[in-house]
Amino acid sequence: MDIQLGGDKLTGKSARQSGITLIELMIVVVIIGILASIAYPIYTNQVMRAERADGRAAIMSTAQMMERGYTANNEYQDPGDQTSEQGLWIVDVETDGQTFTLTATKDENKGVTDTQCGTLTLDETGERGPTSDCW
Repeated sequence: MDIQLGGDKLTGKSARQSGITLIELMIVVVIIGILASIAYPIYTNQVMRAERADGRAAIMSTAQMMERGYTANNEYQDPGDQTSEQGLWIVDVETDGQTFTLTATKDENKGVTDTQCGTLTLDETGERGPTSDCW
């Protein structure tokens, strides 16, 4: 007598199919969703910090240029608006010859929106604004 439980009598193959089930697929999707929900805020925070670094570099570079001009000419000269290396920040220069204030403003159409540090300031005494968290 030829009895075979759980298989095909003609081919001898097992009735169990290989592959993944819908439940297994849903578990993988949920795990990917959890990892993405953790990783995305961390990623955007790092991008925002990198963009702030671009603004800080632009304002510090402009301040160094202003100081070199003061050393050579005994007064601060207005070099005009400066743009950061990545083009995300515009540095505005205000000077009366003996003092200066630099204001770096983030271009809101580029990069990640930074609500806390959208504007950075620096004057000839080294006073920074708005907060130390931005610097």
